[in-house]
Amino acid sequence: MASSPFLSHYGIYKETDNFKFTFYIPNNCSYSVEHDTSNNVYTVVVTLDPAAKGPSPVFVEHSFFVYCDESANVDVEFQLPQISGGVGLAKKPKLTVSDLRA
Repeated sequence: MASSPFLSHYGIYKETDNFKFTFYIPNNCSYSVEHDTSNNVYTVVVTLDPAAKGPSPVFVEHSFFVYCDESANVDVEFQLPQISGGVGLAKKPKLTVSDLRA
């Protein structure tokens, strides 16, 4: 599911004792993961490399793991650059561990 020129496919997968969050971003972008421990929200902040004028059409896979009890609520949000080049970030899709529960 594509949602932005800065984010292609993304998802959450149950592993044996943790959850794997996977996403694809352009190969001329970098990312960092911030964790708000009070709300148990992970924010993936995507930034365009300084020398780039726009997002590359070539996407690469990235992922990170979160260990948590299946009953815990863990959210992952993405903050993406605005395609207009404006200042600030556009919040995009939100993934929730509870989405995997039957």
